[in-house]
Amino acid sequence: MRNALCVFGIPIDQVTTEEAAERVIEWIKTHQSDQNTKNIATINLDFISNVYPLWGLTSHNPELLKILRMSKLNTVDGMPLVWLSWLLGNPLEERVTGVDMCLFLFQLLAKNDQSIFFLGGFQPEVEKAAKILRKNYSGLKIAGIECPIISMESGALVQAEEQDCLLAEKINAARPDFLIISLGNPKQELWFYRMAHRLHCPAAIGLGGTYLMISGAITRAPEWMRNWGLEWVWRLFQDPKHLWKRYLLCFLKYMVHSIPLVLYHRLNSLIYRSHENHVLRPLLFLSKNRSITAIRLPRVLDKRNAEVIASYWDEALSGDLLLILVG
Repeated sequence: MRNALCVFGIPIDQVTTEEAAERVIEWIKTHQSDQNTKNIATINLDFISNVYPLWGLTSHNPELLKILRMSKLNTVDGMPLVWLSWLLGNPLEERVTGVDMCLFLFQLLAKNDQSIFFLGGFQPEVEKAAKILRKNYSGLKIAGIECPIISMESGALVQAEEQDCLLAEKINAARPDFLIISLGNPKQELWFYRMAHRLHCPAAIGLGGTYLMISGAITRAPEWMRNWGLEWVWRLFQDPKHLWKRYLLCFLKYMVHSIPLVLYHRLNSLIYRSHENHVLRPLLFLSKNRSITAIRLPRVLDKRNAEVIASYWDEALSGDLLLILVG
């Protein structure tokens, strides 16, 4: 069962950076039995902004919303979404950025002499990033680099299909273990979704301009700024001309959609606490042959009550008990 928090209709998995990387390694190990290419999306406010309009709950990009819901693994790549999970009473363990997850993953891939493939981005910077990775991660192989101009506009899709098929053939011929798609959101997610059936690599991730951080073209914010959710300030200072409108729109959409969600959650919690909903009490009866456990169900089932039910359930199943649920 997928352990995820659903935010704005998008599942975000409860994983740490290390767990996300280890899951990719597991996909690589089991790829022979499962030929599907599994994808990772790093969810941040830019994703939310690209899915929903400023006003209204109907997605203006239903294809992207569908892709994110079908993604094999979604990590939280934005502190505002981590804070929102706290306010909704189901806190995510930590922020899992694409660059942090991949840097940890590169260590694991290097140990097994496994390979990565770069698709998209600016050729000089991608090659520089690849050179740095070869130097820093002995054993990590660069299976290939392709930086074509990829069109996702509806009018150019027919002409682009042949090019995309050739790209998929090149990637498959290189046989990478991990595919890094650097086309920017939502272009990289749309491209993967439309070409996934032609790809044979075990796993893929959309990383936008992360290769620029690896190459040093863009410097990362200090760790304290990242921990306090201020990395956007650092990025904005580096490129204010291109980022200020994007960040402003992302922030406005986040506030417009998250405030009603938090208020609704808080109101529901207040109503819930005002009604009788005691902790479950097991009622034990002794028969001639065995014990009978009767669990009185509460009026409202929440996470805490579900955990209590599960503990009593396990206790009953581990012993020679009959279990009765009382409404």
